[in-house]
Amino acid sequence: MAATTTDPIRWPNSVTAAIAHLFAYLLEKPVPAPDQSFAAQGGDAESARRLRDAVSASFKVNLPNDLLADLTFTPATIADAITALKTKTVGHPAPMVASVQEWLPALPSQGGLYSVDRVTRGEARPVVTGALVFEGQLDRARLETAVQQAMMRHDGLRLRFKTEDRQVMIRPEKEAPGIEDFGSASLSEGALIRAAAAHASEELDLDQGCGVRWLLAETDGGHQALIVVAHHAVADAMSKSFLLREVGETYAAGGSLNAMPLAPSFMAIAAERAAMAAGPKAEQDEAFWRQRLNPLPDDLPVPGRITDGEGAEFERRVAAYDLEPAAVERLIADAAAHSATPFIAFAGVMARCFAAEQDGIVSVPVSNRDRPGRQNAIGCLMQTVPLRLSGKDGAPYSRLREDVSQMLAHSALSVEELLTRGVLARKGLFEAPIGVQFQLRRAESEVIVDRADLRVRRVDPMLGINNLLPLSIDIKRGERTTVYCDYDPGLIDPAGLDTMIDAVNRALSA
Repeated sequence: MAATTTDPIRWPNSVTAAIAHLFAYLLEKPVPAPDQSFAAQGGDAESARRLRDAVSASFKVNLPNDLLADLTFTPATIADAITALKTKTVGHPAPMVASVQEWLPALPSQGGLYSVDRVTRGEARPVVTGALVFEGQLDRARLETAVQQAMMRHDGLRLRFKTEDRQVMIRPEKEAPGIEDFGSASLSEGALIRAAAAHASEELDLDQGCGVRWLLAETDGGHQALIVVAHHAVADAMSKSFLLREVGETYAAGGSLNAMPLAPSFMAIAAERAAMAAGPKAEQDEAFWRQRLNPLPDDLPVPGRITDGEGAEFERRVAAYDLEPAAVERLIADAAAHSATPFIAFAGVMARCFAAEQDGIVSVPVSNRDRPGRQNAIGCLMQTVPLRLSGKDGAPYSRLREDVSQMLAHSALSVEELLTRGVLARKGLFEAPIGVQFQLRRAESEVIVDRADLRVRRVDPMLGINNLLPLSIDIKRGERTTVYCDYDPGLIDPAGLDTMIDAVNRALSA
């Protein structure tokens, strides 16, 4: 029987959930129950072949042809086959078949974010935030239902963390937080979201499974704003966009579960990563990085502590600079020509112009959303890979471009994993002198629902708060491309930002 809004599907394990989501993705149908057949969902021989390819790519097993022949297979039978094949291949029960209520190793970047959070409590926190603005009469009960359904559908939003034998572990909670009232305020949408984020981030508690908070407030225009504040260890920026769109569409549909296809559950992805890390792939990646990073350069210069040591939040300021049109065109075209992302290209230029290092290690985040059905996955899929950036030959940017394809092909090991294995002997990601968030943000809010009786917009503000790095960069695309520098004036000389942006423009426009 199909699940209703009050009777959510209960998954026997994370692999079954992942396969059901894959059914929905391939067939463009609602997520089926564990025992619903592929044929009942409209599957045919061609879609079964695509399912077999997707399972092979995602789970690294080849399903037997006879299993898929008559199309009567279900998410549960496919999951059982994967379990048997992985157990036979690995020689022990694979972590990926764990129940969604069992503890699993966190993804490396999650572990790093959690560890930093524990030692810097009372200070700034890495959060992602945004809002849905409702123009029209708001149905609070329907909105509560939409939020609850989104939270229960995505186990990555309900994660609880703990440290066990120096390994950060995660497990989803069975319940999700509801909407809190933040009160009305005579603030603009952006200012209201920033104020709510500053308030909510103080009470995020990863140890108790409270990594996401929802606040409802009134804007100065008389509209209702539903604000989400999520710890970065629970959700990345892309997840936030998918989440807000899903809540808006579900609310507009009357509070019923919409048919938007889901990617595999986050716990299934985390379990798969854990299985991969225990196999030969991890050893190959370690050998690759050990050779690439040896000998290590001198440590990067790291600014001092961001707070006063007594738990007081530091002051933040935001400065805005325009990138020259020629610089923007060069950045995008050059990145595309070398199979890089604009983020990587800009990060390399920033490292050269601001850090002024002749040799160093740069940590580059990648999203790991490239497998079938994962494009809309919600959770912290960010991984980090170390890249040695050498300026001794006078061509650091060229070297960066040449290394991009190999870097992305060896993204299984993060900086944190390299530290654990002793490949790197010092801290990396969270003590870098700069942090770059290259996001082509919209100049205006995105309209999700536009009807005569209801208009829902998604708003992504420039935060200017709660960042563990002394300097972070955001890029917004409008009539002009603008770089926003979010910095701590106690550590960053504001006058130096002018020089930095001028150097970036000159480096890209030359």
